[in-house]
Amino acid sequence: MMLYCSSCQVLVKEGGRCPACGKRKLREAQAEDPVMLMTATETKCNQIAAALDEEQIPHEERVCGLEGIASAYAGKGGISNKNIFVPYGRLQEAIDLMQSIGVTHSEVTAPDGKETAEMSPRKRFFWRAVSVVLFILLIWAVVSITDTAAEWLKSLLYS
Repeated sequence: MMLYCSSCQVLVKEGGRCPACGKRKLREAQAEDPVMLMTATETKCNQIAAALDEEQIPHEERVCGLEGIASAYAGKGGISNKNIFVPYGRLQEAIDLMQSIGVTHSEVTAPDGKETAEMSPRKRFFWRAVSVVLFILLIWAVVSITDTAAEWLKSLLYS
């Protein structure tokens, strides 16, 4: 049974929380619920839309964030990403179609052949916090070493 977040329109395979918004109020997915198939560039979306139209699979493209508006004003159409949504009842058919036209691969695996697992939001937050602390320590070390080297060089030149 797949759970569905009506706010984000994503499917949740396991756990009782939406991975995108953290919402706990999930429901069973209905056949007509729009779910995100994938994210692709505007250029790739044309190929995907043509394939979906040919198979008569309803779909909707939505620009990701504000970058599509910015690229349109800058005259750089075709470079922003779009999310492609299909009805839940036709999702597997759309996935199979994407694999057959070479847009996606059949499964995501790690180099050792094992399937990869997504990090939980807590684990992701922990590693982001650790990364920030390590980055700050790195900056401090570089500044300290540079300051010490500058003092040493100054003592050689002005003594």
